[in-house]
Amino acid sequence: MAYRFLTFELDTGRRELLARGHPVALPPKAFDLLAYLVTHHDRMVPKAELMDRFWPANTTEAALQKAISQVRKALGTADPGGGAALRTYHGRGIRFAAPVTDTAPPPAALPPPGDPRPDALPLDERHPATVLCVTLETGAGPAAAVETLLARARDMVERHQGRLLRMMLDGFTAAFGLDPLYEDGARRAVHCAAALAALDTVPDGVDWRFGLDSGALRPADRGAWALPGEIERGAIALAEAAQPRHVLLSAAVRDQLRGEADTAPARTGFRLVSVAPMRAGIPARPRARPPRFVGRTAEMTFLAAQRDMLLAGHGQAVVLCGPAGIGKTRLVAEFLAGLDGAALRIETVHCLPALSNTPLAPIRALCRALCALPPAGTVTDAVDAALLQDLLGAAPPESPALQTLSDHQRRQRGRALVDRILTTHGADRPLVIVFEDVHWLDATSRDYLDHLLAGIDGKRLMVVLTTRPTEAPPPAETVLNLSSLGRAESLALLRETCPEADLAAEAAQILVDRAQGNPFFIEELALAARAGGDPAVDLPGTVQAVIAVRIGALDPWLRRLVYVIAVIGPPAPPALVAHLLGQDPARIAPGIADLVRRGFVHDGPAGLGFRHILIADAAYAMVAPADRTRLHGRIAAHQETAGTDPPPDPERLAWHHQEAGARDRAIPCWIAASRAALHRSARTEAVAFAESGLALIDPDTPDDARHELDLLLCLAPALTALRGFGSQDVGRTYARADRLNRRVGTVRSEIRVRVGLWIHTWVRGRLAQSLRHADRLLALADRIGDPALTLQAHASRGQVLMHRGTLATALNHLATGLAAIETAPPATMPAQNAATSCAAYASWVARMMGRQAQAAAFLDRSRALAELQENPFAAAIHFALCSESYMVADDVPACLDYADRAVALSRDHDFAFWLGTGLVMRGWALGRQGAHHAAFAAYDEGIAVFEATDARVQLANWHGLRAETLLAAGRDRAALGAAQHALTCARRAEDVYFTPRIHAVAARAQARLGHPDRAADHDRQAAALARRFGMGAHVLNLALPN
Repeated sequence: MAYRFLTFELDTGRRELLARGHPVALPPKAFDLLAYLVTHHDRMVPKAELMDRFWPANTTEAALQKAISQVRKALGTADPGGGAALRTYHGRGIRFAAPVTDTAPPPAALPPPGDPRPDALPLDERHPATVLCVTLETGAGPAAAVETLLARARDMVERHQGRLLRMMLDGFTAAFGLDPLYEDGARRAVHCAAALAALDTVPDGVDWRFGLDSGALRPADRGAWALPGEIERGAIALAEAAQPRHVLLSAAVRDQLRGEADTAPARTGFRLVSVAPMRAGIPARPRARPPRFVGRTAEMTFLAAQRDMLLAGHGQAVVLCGPAGIGKTRLVAEFLAGLDGAALRIETVHCLPALSNTPLAPIRALCRALCALPPAGTVTDAVDAALLQDLLGAAPPESPALQTLSDHQRRQRGRALVDRILTTHGADRPLVIVFEDVHWLDATSRDYLDHLLAGIDGKRLMVVLTTRPTEAPPPAETVLNLSSLGRAESLALLRETCPEADLAAEAAQILVDRAQGNPFFIEELALAARAGGDPAVDLPGTVQAVIAVRIGALDPWLRRLVYVIAVIGPPAPPALVAHLLGQDPARIAPGIADLVRRGFVHDGPAGLGFRHILIADAAYAMVAPADRTRLHGRIAAHQETAGTDPPPDPERLAWHHQEAGARDRAIPCWIAASRAALHRSARTEAVAFAESGLALIDPDTPDDARHELDLLLCLAPALTALRGFGSQDVGRTYARADRLNRRVGTVRSEIRVRVGLWIHTWVRGRLAQSLRHADRLLALADRIGDPALTLQAHASRGQVLMHRGTLATALNHLATGLAAIETAPPATMPAQNAATSCAAYASWVARMMGRQAQAAAFLDRSRALAELQENPFAAAIHFALCSESYMVADDVPACLDYADRAVALSRDHDFAFWLGTGLVMRGWALGRQGAHHAAFAAYDEGIAVFEATDARVQLANWHGLRAETLLAAGRDRAALGAAQHALTCARRAEDVYFTPRIHAVAARAQARLGHPDRAADHDRQAAALARRFGMGAHVLNLALPN
């Protein structure tokens, strides 16, 4: 474009300014500023608009003032009147005041993106609207009076920007919210109904009733709407249920009005009691650059102190907590903008709701940002290399280097690797990491993060975490709870956001009151005010409404971009967005850049996301449900066939299939997602994915039975790890899997189900059921001939029989199980666990039978099996169970040593069952050493830990040992009570093997309490049971003083 003003010619295409034909020198930024002001000479250009246009967000207004001075100086030097061409409106903006003539025709309008491909998906929009139904009972009223009343009603509807939908024999319906300038349709409809109900000119013999309902409607275009019948029918039903002159609202209408209307519950809907003065919504004009930072002085001071501590070599972690829109992200941005990028490395990771169940999603994003080339010293062996590749998304699903690791070892090694990566990076430059929205953090990442923060003090690392308030404890001890802005700060932010809007003080106060100190709300309302409406009444009443107006004010092409990004979910790859819109990626790039500039989306390395989650929610809701369904289907199909690297996460694919209505395709993806989570030891996520798949199962569909079984076999082990072997949820899950397995299962699935049911029923103390499951395993083992299964089956049967008091048969099964693996040592960790347990039980049983040499041999075998490969769980089994063998042998030092090892291992690895066992055995050993106070503390903790897992087996043993220690402490009556409780536990759980010793304790307690006859009865029962069980007499020797 070329322009003439005063004695100057300005050619923007050639970037040339001439004065009387001679070139005038201008710096590039000053030339751009002049060109923009000349182009927009018909209006005052706000300073904020100029800052948005030409400078980054962290630039002060001093840069603008410098450029203005350069323009004025250049114009004034070339022409004495040139400097006056720029007119300043103090505190508001600049206008180019000299007359301007265009000397070149305007260029043709830029074409919209290319015609979409034939396979492009059309999109229908949905906008909020409210329908009012008015029913008339004319009775004997004169026809002319009724016509007059209807004419007044039509005027009232139009006054509230409503549109008549249809006349009926007994009334009419009208729609509100159909004009893009008035998207607070519910408010206008309610005010219209209230005004009609209050009319005092209703003829005698005429009554009318009012009903209102709201929903999302599809516009045929920007001015006409095709209304579905559902909302209209809802409004009619409410009107028919109303009393004369009463207004009934649906829950949807009432919720939109929030505090603006007083309502009372009615039999149908809610009766309107009163409504606040009228307000309305108008379209907003988005702005790219945030306003000047207001408030938060104390928070910024605190963060600066944390930075100084980091620079002094002390790691820091701080949580910024507050509700959506309170300004957490803006506070972080201001803090980061003040950091020295040369002295500090800064990385920001976004935790996204769509990835809240994707294991390690933000940790992986952080590793990808830091480890294009892993720092020297971070990868120490093949396991580290495989874990790093997994974190970077490049490892095969079953990396050989990872197969040898237990779940805990994998988590431990993974946490150590991430810790090493961050420590190494921090050694070069202190590292500042921001985790945005950690309330969406997946459970596995939270575990990694907790580990990182626990040792942060010795690292050159500062972690800043933002979160909304949740019931979960904060990730770090230092928490800044961000409060709402005060009134003065809110007003300052309002003025800063919209300086050119000439807001009266009263209107500004009303706006601030409605915003309630939420910075995001204040900014959005101020942006809406830029459109020129009355800010005292014509602003949207909720953040959601403001966003809907902002989206609706976009060009149709930009709206389509927003809708597609919302349905894909962040991060949305631009190539996928282009594919769905039938465009080449290059053709949508300007639109994406425009949305970034306007502050709707941000463009990250992984794809597009929204500036605020509320924008994503509003945009998603504005897409017609049928189109959302089709879009999800197209997204899933593209992700399955596009061959992206890395491939899409199965849970994302499952969600798209699910929302597309393709349950048959979604269920296998949920299965894959749950299995992958189990593989990564992400038990919480495995449960979530399995339950998502189970929610889609149709019990009447035969093919679903196999899918349901697969999901249950993912769910059950994850629940076991989270809640314990004895959890009733675990039992119900395995029981359902058992029923399904009989119909559609395989031998492999039956083994998994049977082992799970055996463990569950054994731990729950249902030993008769557990024995039946062990018998079935034995039958399967005989049929298959697999050594590991033979071991598992005989070990299962032997352990149950021991608890039921059949010691000789139990020992035979345990020895047979161990013999099965003489030439085929356990190759997997589950097999190693079973073998270690089998040998430990054999030692324990042999010790009770008085076979000391055999017991020692089995104990050595248990130790060797536990050490066969590094496996903390097998080690915990060995130490916990063999401490009981030493207890039976009355070897107090060895028992205490093994118990302490079991406790230490179990605390480190969260093995609740073996922790409870070790603590109880520690209590017995300490009691024998006379440390009664410490003994009872160990007993109490161990029994509490055990019971928390819903375990019932062994409780008779634990309370019996506690009774024995009470006797040693001279607390005879308490000892008798504990022994009686132990006998009750034994009867309930069928866990009777220890009852001879419990009766011996009860006999000693009764004797001390002066009841010789009762003592003799307990002694007789102890001896008889010991003989029946095949138990040596030494088990009944309590080594206690009389």
